[in-house]
Amino acid sequence: MGIMIKAHIYLLCQSICAGICISLGCMTFLLSPDKISGSILFSVGLLGVVIHSFNLFTGSICSFGAHGIGMTYEIVRQCFILFSNVVGTLIASIIFLNTGIETGVSGLVDNKLSADLLAVFCKAVFCNILICLAVDEWKKQKNSLIVIFAVTAFVLCGFEHCVANAFYMLTADKFCLSFFIVNVVGNAIGGISFWRLKYLFEEELECLLKR
Repeated sequence: MGIMIKAHIYLLCQSICAGICISLGCMTFLLSPDKISGSILFSVGLLGVVIHSFNLFTGSICSFGAHGIGMTYEIVRQCFILFSNVVGTLIASIIFLNTGIETGVSGLVDNKLSADLLAVFCKAVFCNILICLAVDEWKKQKNSLIVIFAVTAFVLCGFEHCVANAFYMLTADKFCLSFFIVNVVGNAIGGISFWRLKYLFEEELECLLKR
């Protein structure tokens, strides 16, 4: 088996695992007694991703263009990660539905899908700014607290995470493609723009200090 094929299989497995981790966070949120505890416990999903270096679209997109590969391949790579994440949520959803555990996921999804798409987009942008902060801080200091706080913040605020929403919609059997696409675009723009602004500022500051 060629190196490239092995690398793509590895990326597929890592990305599916990321989708499963986020699904576990969704499960803990759905089964929590209140929104605050659910928001805190949801962080188990992202902690699982960063600790094991799994490939999650909302984290990976923050460093879009930083892998030293062509733009076309970068876009294909991100789409592949997202697709694999959704496969992971589908696997987790099928298993979870067979546990017989009752949740209010249908009502949660109905509430999300009733929102204006512009509002969904804006919530998605803010969601991935927080995810970008969490992932960046984890890479620098392995600080789990910032991950917990960032996840708790975006869940409490009702911001939209495309992989988490894929799990909710698949579990409720109410997958809405237009909602999902807007969610993905918002997450992508939030992550890319924040990362670019952050490192542009750091590079400019570094240049000023060298003068």
